[in-house]
Amino acid sequence: MPISVPALLGESLIIFILALIMAFWSYGLYGIRRSLSRLRRPNPNITHTPRFSIVIPCRNCADTIATTIKSIAVQDVRPLNIVVVDDGSTDSSAEVVRALASELANQGLMVSVVSINKVAPGWLPKPYACLQGYLRVRNWSEVIVFLDSDTWFTREDALRVLVGEAWVTGLASYAPRFVCSTRACRAAEVLLTTFSHAFLGFDKVFDPGSRVAWFFGCCWAVRRDVYEALGTHESVKHEIVEDKAFAVAAKRRGVGFTVLAGFDRAASLWHSRLSDSVNALARIFWGRITRERGRSLAYAALFLLPYLVPALGPASLVSMNPFLIVAGYVAYGVCVLTHIIGSKLNGYSVAYALAAPYVGVAMICMFMSRIIRGEFEWRGRRADELLGNICACPA
Repeated sequence: MPISVPALLGESLIIFILALIMAFWSYGLYGIRRSLSRLRRPNPNITHTPRFSIVIPCRNCADTIATTIKSIAVQDVRPLNIVVVDDGSTDSSAEVVRALASELANQGLMVSVVSINKVAPGWLPKPYACLQGYLRVRNWSEVIVFLDSDTWFTREDALRVLVGEAWVTGLASYAPRFVCSTRACRAAEVLLTTFSHAFLGFDKVFDPGSRVAWFFGCCWAVRRDVYEALGTHESVKHEIVEDKAFAVAAKRRGVGFTVLAGFDRAASLWHSRLSDSVNALARIFWGRITRERGRSLAYAALFLLPYLVPALGPASLVSMNPFLIVAGYVAYGVCVLTHIIGSKLNGYSVAYALAAPYVGVAMICMFMSRIIRGEFEWRGRRADELLGNICACPA
């Protein structure tokens, strides 16, 4: 029985789409391996430790800040000072730190709290908090460590290795293991880990010909002269993602920086809800979204396809068409295979990779809604509240 022209065209279209999906995720697999190969292995034999201090910007971190500080207390090197900058917290963050400071003072660990009730005009809160911490330690510190209040060290040599690497290269960051308390968190983190390494990986970050530049801002150290040469946090005072802005500035100026494979040395708590992960994405791309909303929406729709087609794969069984069934499961399989690496990097079950196409569709649709509505929320602040301090300033 002859095959109709519409049927041939339909199968040709399916083959074309399947080929695109396979090429997309095959490139993703290639990108992940290249990205991970550029992470430097930590050198545990570092012996020289320069004088260093730690700055911890904190907002509503009462549940995690004790874990962060206690992980510093058990390191095999000691900072000169730990400055926790409380950025207008509405919980008991400052009280938790002060109580812990009294306890650790008997062990020779100096912890202090700086409270910020009002951010200076023209500044976003986190860059301002980081600078205020730096101003209190700059006179006696050769290296500054910036550590998020939901990040902690998991090996006793982690801080020594990070500070030593920053002393040699100028700037160093750990690629941490992301810790989740919910299934939604693990599902989102598998996607984010996979996608960032696959398409924005460190093979591109360390390629002088690429514009991609970033490091893990939850745990990084910088030599004081390098930090000041880059303009301190004052140079990124209007940046929502200030760590990425630092990486861009460092790359443009030829300042060397290193990203260490710290999956067994540092851990960072990720957001428990899927919507919080989507807000994190919106925060990262907000500058582009506000400048080019239509194009941003088009790009998001384009990236929906590599997840939507695999997500429909198992549904091809209802068609009873062997060609459609094979095509659907091939698309699903290559997408899952790519995300298995993201699962393993964070020590999660492979089951989260199996769910990746569906989670991907959900997250991209939620992300598109943020673009359309022109809003997101970050650590209890809406976008307009977060950006109002700089938008109100004259150009």
